[in-house]
Amino acid sequence: MSRTLGLLSVSLLVLLAGCGGPKAPAPIPTPIVKTPVPTPAPAAAASSVAPSTPAKAVPPAANTNAANGAAADPALTALSRDELGQRMAAGQQRGFQQVQQGNAAEAYKSFQESAKYARELRRQFPQLSPQEQAAVGGAIYNDACALSMSGDANAAFLALQEAFAAGFADTNQLDIDSDLVAVRAMPEFAAWRKGLDEAAVARDAAAIAHVKEEVRNEMASFQSYPFDFTLPDLDDKTVKLADLKGKVVVVDFWGTWCPPCRAEIPSFVRLQTKYEKQGLQIIGLGYENGGKEEAVKLTRDFMANNKMNYTCMLGDAATQKQVPQFQGYPTTLFIDRTGKVRLQYVGLHPYPTLDAAVSLLLDEPAK
Repeated sequence: MSRTLGLLSVSLLVLLAGCGGPKAPAPIPTPIVKTPVPTPAPAAAASSVAPSTPAKAVPPAANTNAANGAAADPALTALSRDELGQRMAAGQQRGFQQVQQGNAAEAYKSFQESAKYARELRRQFPQLSPQEQAAVGGAIYNDACALSMSGDANAAFLALQEAFAAGFADTNQLDIDSDLVAVRAMPEFAAWRKGLDEAAVARDAAAIAHVKEEVRNEMASFQSYPFDFTLPDLDDKTVKLADLKGKVVVVDFWGTWCPPCRAEIPSFVRLQTKYEKQGLQIIGLGYENGGKEEAVKLTRDFMANNKMNYTCMLGDAATQKQVPQFQGYPTTLFIDRTGKVRLQYVGLHPYPTLDAAVSLLLDEPAK
């Protein structure tokens, strides 16, 4: 990123990098950014991308901005790129804090205020970096959630379309976000949602082909190391990595409290669905605060809410210590059919990169 690292840049790096561990301080909950830069971060108990559904909310004002034809606000026009980014990030932070405190009406006002700066950033600087695009899209997405909860489904639907045009890309959130129930009930939503999936399939196919050679080179230069585990799953049934030889295994070190971990879950769900019959097994090793019983319930609830279709269990310190210089969460290991670690990623990575790594290993002949 060529510009000065202001609050926006720092906030983005916290989330795109990864989380330091369950006992680390809470992160600034700015929109998720899908880029793999390892920096220290977060956390405990953070909320999902969208504000949670409260009882009575004060409707935010109508969605008026330069993008839909409104005149530019001179007060906003005078702000620099960094100032706009800082205010956008600060509004997101306030909004999430207010959600956690149960102040829904104030949270929605903060999300709308944040979206105002996001839209101005997009208007003034059309050539945004990928990180800025993701942040702007996330801010407008949260504005759509606020509009939906205020009872204005039409305005919320328009804001959702704007969010995806701006850079928001998590279609899974559209399906599970309780704030968007009214929008999902609109007749025109289904056709638009289907179009997003069709466009994503074509876009991902092109992206996978583009990054495949890069991932192949990463595998070729990767220094492998011994790795194994024998752990109980959430039902106390023993799972041994050694028993999975013959399959391609992806091991994800993660936590429900970790925003980049949560953002990567939809990609793992897609991969398990796409490649299960070809021999892929994804394993989530969770690291949570609190005792075992509490951690198991937290993980089960998260899996159900996010429609996770692969095996998850609680990790332990001994397993984590096998990863040389473990940097944070998420850390993802790609293990070939012989049980050899062939690649390791730290931080949040886009779906095409993960797909390329899995497909390369699946294409290798069984030994």
